[in-house]
Amino acid sequence: MLCQAGYGQAENNEFTPEILRIGYSTKFLNDVSVADAQVALELWTRELSKSAMPMLKMQPKPFIYDDLQSIVKALRNKEIDLIAITAMDYLKIKDKVPLEPALSASRQGSVDGDELVLVVRREQQITDIGQLKGKRLTVHAGYMLDTASFWLSTVLESKDFAEKEGFFGSVREVKKVSQAVLPVFFKQADACLVSKTSFQMMVELNPQIGQELTVLLTSDKFMYGMLCFHRHLSADVKTQVIKSALNMHTTTMGKQILTLFQIDRVTPFKMSLLDTTIALLDKQNCPKERLLVKRQRK
Repeated sequence: MLCQAGYGQAENNEFTPEILRIGYSTKFLNDVSVADAQVALELWTRELSKSAMPMLKMQPKPFIYDDLQSIVKALRNKEIDLIAITAMDYLKIKDKVPLEPALSASRQGSVDGDELVLVVRREQQITDIGQLKGKRLTVHAGYMLDTASFWLSTVLESKDFAEKEGFFGSVREVKKVSQAVLPVFFKQADACLVSKTSFQMMVELNPQIGQELTVLLTSDKFMYGMLCFHRHLSADVKTQVIKSALNMHTTTMGKQILTLFQIDRVTPFKMSLLDTTIALLDKQNCPKERLLVKRQRK
């Protein structure tokens, strides 16, 4: 799958690959199909070629990864030079591989992430999550899916309930936010777990959803994800890639690519953006390698 590109090695362990190999976790595809994502990523690498690569005399190439183990292996073997991963995945592997966070994403004007909301029908008059025991739950959290699963588990555990698969009658993960919200609206499900921004967008499209549904619980804001460099990648390459990525929203093609991934613009990474995710993990005093709850896919 990966290109075995050669690279130059400097005395300080920095390396400059002949081909800039950009990895993407499938968790970043959100509602986008793998085929559409591959096209979009190839378009972005062309934009990168125009703006940054002429000075570096490199050609970028995208690769999509289905699992975290493959990402770890590729980083250890210097088979990718930068990787787009979720905040939770970064925390799982940051001590195992040479990663250097560089960029994050802004969505709907928010650079510090999004909140998660547990939504129910108003007419049910539910005031406590305990009233949802044995009920039907749909889940769509996009980039924050792992974080959403972990957050809901901590909420249940704080009230001495079982993990969500043992608490709810059924848990169904869906690929589109409408597939999570509309079943609750049409009484085909009892609750849904989605991002606050996604739910607000659904309400804007159909105000009746806001009249029929209400938010039962809201989480802290959690970071979407980040773009990380291989730590030993050449400093010159890092500088040019960052410059190009930060300017993506200023070009027509760049805007189209960002829109496909539901991102407004790329922003500089700040370690403080991870505070709430780290606190979520610390709250449970749980190893970062812990496997998250099982998920059903539609």
